Amino acid sequence: MESRTKRIFVTLFSMAIIALLVDYFHYQGRWSRIEASQLVTNIMEPIHHYCLANQWNWCSTSKELHSTMGQTIPQIVENESHQMEYGGCDTLVIKQAEEAQQKSRGIYTWVDEKGLTHFSDSSHAMKDSQLTHYTEPQYSFELKIDSLATTPPPFFRDRLSATIKDIDSIYRKYLPKRQLHPIKVNLMLAGNLSAYNKLKARYASQVGASQGFYSGQHNLAAVWHREDSQAFRTAIHESVHVMNAGQFGDTPHWLNEGLAEYFESSEFLETVELNTRYESIINNNTRNKSNMVFVDDEAHLSMGLVELLASEQDWQGQKQDALYQHSHSFVRFLFHHKNGKQLLRKLFEHLSVQRCGTKNVDEILGSYPGGINQLNRDWLGWRQR
Repeated sequence: MESRTKRIFVTLFSMAIIALLVDYFHYQGRWSRIEASQLVTNIMEPIHHYCLANQWNWCSTSKELHSTMGQTIPQIVENESHQMEYGGCDTLVIKQAEEAQQKSRGIYTWVDEKGLTHFSDSSHAMKDSQLTHYTEPQYSFELKIDSLATTPPPFFRDRLSATIKDIDSIYRKYLPKRQLHPIKVNLMLAGNLSAYNKLKARYASQVGASQGFYSGQHNLAAVWHREDSQAFRTAIHESVHVMNAGQFGDTPHWLNEGLAEYFESSEFLETVELNTRYESIINNNTRNKSNMVFVDDEAHLSMGLVELLASEQDWQGQKQDALYQHSHSFVRFLFHHKNGKQLLRKLFEHLSVQRCGTKNVDEILGSYPGGINQLNRDWLGWRQR
């Protein structure tokens, strides 16, 4: 038996080498751009994982061999896209929004020493000028999609762009016009693990093994484009994180992840316009539980609202999957329940007003008719239907 498993191991190893060489050759166009250390990592990572899964006695040896060849094996991808870098309010997202809002906010007038009346916008007005005409800040949403070591088909990019803009339109429905901040999302699709790791090294070096991350500091949502269905949904997830960072600043985990999970769900994707809907994403929405956080709409939910709200420190622990499930469920409730919608409006406005200030989410949730306890009861009753 031991000899047979060794032969299987050698076969898998050889197949991995061939597949990775084809991948590099296809995406990067020439052999000279292959990086030896990264190639070794890409080959050994799945082999070592398979070895451990079968409890073969040479697993530790394979890991040591790999370590001597340049670098340690990164962790196997245990989640799809919750890895992130926010960076607080000193971010490019917010700086760009503030700069945009300072423009064309009003017309000012003043009289100079010669008695002449002057009119100007805020950036050129004199210190003692008077505001004579006010205009609401111009709202804008900009999405830029780039790719590295991959060329997504045009329909993929077009439908991804349309879907993210549909999400933006929903945010606008829930927020007063005066509270809409200009948002820009730079979405980068990486065609292989090497390209994705380069993005991580440049923009979010602390992020571990994953298939997506976002950086509010750079307005960036980055995705490892393994295949269309996975990349489409991960791109939506990470883009929503960037939108949340720009519109709300720092947010509780349950809301940030719950919104991202809701908007990438089949339930939401089925509501987008037929001419922009990506049917294969809806029809092929099964996730591989071995390397992604799996949000199953039919999964049993046992966590109450108080536990969910108090779990801010548990998102990297054993409760992670359950927290994703329950956050997704609670956000769905807010979008689909009459009183939940009103609460979501109040929550969005509070987070937007206090984007860089002190937020009191518990107080907003407590304003629900009947308070937190009634909100919990309504959520429990709604999810048991």
